[in-house]
Amino acid sequence: MKEPPALSVLYDGECPVCKLYVGQLQRSNDTHQIELIDARQAPQECAAAANSGLDIDQGIIVNDGDRSFHADEALSYLNKLSSHHGLFNRINQALFGSTKVAKVVYPVLRGLRNGLLWLLRIRPIDAGSE
Repeated sequence: MKEPPALSVLYDGECPVCKLYVGQLQRSNDTHQIELIDARQAPQECAAAANSGLDIDQGIIVNDGDRSFHADEALSYLNKLSSHHGLFNRINQALFGSTKVAKVVYPVLRGLRNGLLWLLRIRPIDAGSE
């Protein structure tokens, strides 16, 4: 019987930035089993997150089995698990290695992401309406 993943990452599968991030996360990770969940294909997971007060349209969600992390906290948590080797991990460390820096940087990155989605005419997930 297959053991469930230690970590799950709920992300927007239509967002080019999100897809790039989780793809790099998957490629650069060699220590943790991570389940990547496209929020647009997982309405039950989105609804469960929304019921817990987490808005997938406002940020990525990481669950480690015991706790859930959202937005800047999620990326800071994933950063702590990374090896810090390679360009992706070094950039991730610079942006999310400090929770104080992450709290400032993440809203800017989210705003850029939302602008990109608007330009590409990609609608928000809006898990609360499903």
